[in-house]
Amino acid sequence: MPSDHVIADCASFFAGLDLARPWAERGKLITFGITAHAPETGYGYIQCGEVLEDTIFAVAQFTEKPSRTMAQGCLESGGYVSNSGIFLFTTERILHEMAQHSPAILAAASTAFAARTQAEHFIRPERAAMESCPSLSIDYAVMEHTKNAAVMPLDMGWCDLGSWASLHAISEKDATGNTVYSNVIMQETTNCHIRSNRPLIAAIGLNDLIVVAADNAVLIASHDKIGEIKTLMRSMVAQGIPDTRLTSFSHRPWGSFYGIDQGERYQVKRLVLKPGGKISLQTHAKRAEHWVVVKSTATVTNGETLMRLSANESTYIPAGTLHRLENRDDDDLIVIEVQTGAYLGEDDIERYDDMYQRT
Repeated sequence: MPSDHVIADCASFFAGLDLARPWAERGKLITFGITAHAPETGYGYIQCGEVLEDTIFAVAQFTEKPSRTMAQGCLESGGYVSNSGIFLFTTERILHEMAQHSPAILAAASTAFAARTQAEHFIRPERAAMESCPSLSIDYAVMEHTKNAAVMPLDMGWCDLGSWASLHAISEKDATGNTVYSNVIMQETTNCHIRSNRPLIAAIGLNDLIVVAADNAVLIASHDKIGEIKTLMRSMVAQGIPDTRLTSFSHRPWGSFYGIDQGERYQVKRLVLKPGGKISLQTHAKRAEHWVVVKSTATVTNGETLMRLSANESTYIPAGTLHRLENRDDDDLIVIEVQTGAYLGEDDIERYDDMYQRT
């Protein structure tokens, strides 16, 4: 199932899973179709075929995202449902079907997994094999070719969150139709979706706009044009515009870090180490680091010294010094890291020991 969607009626979804499971166990590849209440051009459609049992049908055909006229025809015919991209099948069946219809994907995935490395609960597929895997959705790779596809229509309050406009549509709104998150002040503004990760947004006289302020970029678009953001992003890449990410937040096996500020010869980060997390034993050739503990207690290796630092305590790590940060407590450890030096790239790391087996 996708990650970017909302299911408002979970009870109906779970009931559908219970009804579909016996068919999946008998070798069917079940796809869940969304009962359409209005013509939708943003989703593919599935035509229901032969009735298998109650609300489960054989798939007659898959239809690409239709025109408005075609979508209206699908709605009026009553024999079509929207494609949710949610599937139910056994592992054995999907591997069998992929061997028949998408052997290149199966071969690449199998090789990548067979040559995997594993540390703690992290599994890393072999890189070259994984990168050689064809990029193809399960619809194109299997579902449109198999003779074992079945569809179950469900009315479960499903909504795809593929755009800011769809997020605005399902969000709670104020009396003038606005959805506002975080640091925003408005005046004479209607039907807008406005959010900010950091800076204050002051909106005056706006209508039908999406405004999103992230760490290093601001997006402003009308509701009817927000779908063109992918085209804009491709244009930014083609023009060589650097760093189009919408956040300075990065996950790591030990926790996460957030970029607070950076400039010439310095960078400031907020590190959060989960309980039991520890960075690799490492050195940096081109930068020094200052660690200030904000919350919990840090176990720090600084050269040949092993120390415990509590909140408001700090240590300085010169360039070239062997060091490590660990969280041996039961709560998250929060540390402010100030980097200084001529080069502050993430690749200036030489690891000597790492529980997550990174190179």
